[in-house]
Amino acid sequence: MDSDAVRRAMHELTPSLAPGLAWAVGLGDEVHQGVAGVGSLETGAPIEIDSIFRIASLTKPITAAAVLRAAEDGVLAIEDSVEAWLPELADRRVLRDRTGPIDDTVGADREITVRDLMSFTAGYGFDFADFDHQIQVAELRRLGLGVGPPAPASMPPIDEWMRRLQTIPLDHQPGTAWRYHFCSEILGVLLHRAYEQPLDEVLAELVLTPAGMVDTAFHVDAARQQRFTTSYTVDGTVDGGTGRTVVYDTPDGQWSAPPPFPSGGGGLVSTVGDYMAFGRALINGGGSVLSARSVDEMTRDHLPPAISIATEDDIGWGYGVDVRRPGGSDRRSPGSYGWVGGLGTVWWNDPAHDLTAVLFTNRSVDGPHGARTIEVFQRAVYEALP
Repeated sequence: MDSDAVRRAMHELTPSLAPGLAWAVGLGDEVHQGVAGVGSLETGAPIEIDSIFRIASLTKPITAAAVLRAAEDGVLAIEDSVEAWLPELADRRVLRDRTGPIDDTVGADREITVRDLMSFTAGYGFDFADFDHQIQVAELRRLGLGVGPPAPASMPPIDEWMRRLQTIPLDHQPGTAWRYHFCSEILGVLLHRAYEQPLDEVLAELVLTPAGMVDTAFHVDAARQQRFTTSYTVDGTVDGGTGRTVVYDTPDGQWSAPPPFPSGGGGLVSTVGDYMAFGRALINGGGSVLSARSVDEMTRDHLPPAISIATEDDIGWGYGVDVRRPGGSDRRSPGSYGWVGGLGTVWWNDPAHDLTAVLFTNRSVDGPHGARTIEVFQRAVYEALP
């Protein structure tokens, strides 16, 4: 692999598209990696290969892998109703019209299952195609349940979070549509209650330690803060654009202490080395994390052909990952899977090339697909293949 070509492309991204970044590409038995730019515009501290980044929604695949491991261990089954662990989700009501009013509802046709949560079809979350007209999203925001970029220090404690969620009707009948994000949050609570342990301990036991992920956690302790990057966004938003770069979070900010609500949807920090270890475990049949059968289940498309998760492309969904369908517009091979973190991270596995690619930056992207940094990285990786 021409890793020098990837390195040159990554250096061209700083500082205009990201103050700093770290990247890694696994190809067969080889791992190529590099860094560019700074971890902090204020101090000028350079990015190092072990710099720690907020990975936002790249938390979701790790949470999904933990649920599959729990199923392998017999703690739960994918077809189980979730009510044994999440009684707040019993007797659900469903919006008659997704635009409201919020109290115009009908009864749910059936109980929510673990599979519904894993495939993001349980009835909670964002519709990328019509986000602004979802009355459920407005209610999730009103109740402070985490609409927007991750802000772990401001979340309510777990049981209070679930109490508030209990008051909100489903956006659709279970199993009938795809909605983003909130199912991963609920899965985190499910793991916490099923194991009767804090979520950080559950993830460590089931995924992080078996994969060798030594720097992945819900907060950064004092001993590691010198490696923690400052997070930036544009004009105070995570919507991208060409405006002024501003600080979103500092090393001693939101992630400096254990959060009241460990977010299974967006709360982890990590390094490119840790995430490379996770990606290679999956592409090699699960490694010490999962069985090959569980990896196959996690990374196959669970949505019917008529449903796509993105409005601009034909993309399916597995468990915690998107799945590239045939005829897609990006460079990934059909069957490739991965995801994006809104604070500036991306990972994908391309089994057709035995390829794992990880890019962590410290500036937010403008959505789950199409960010310029991701486009440049993806093109550089595929053009560098032998």
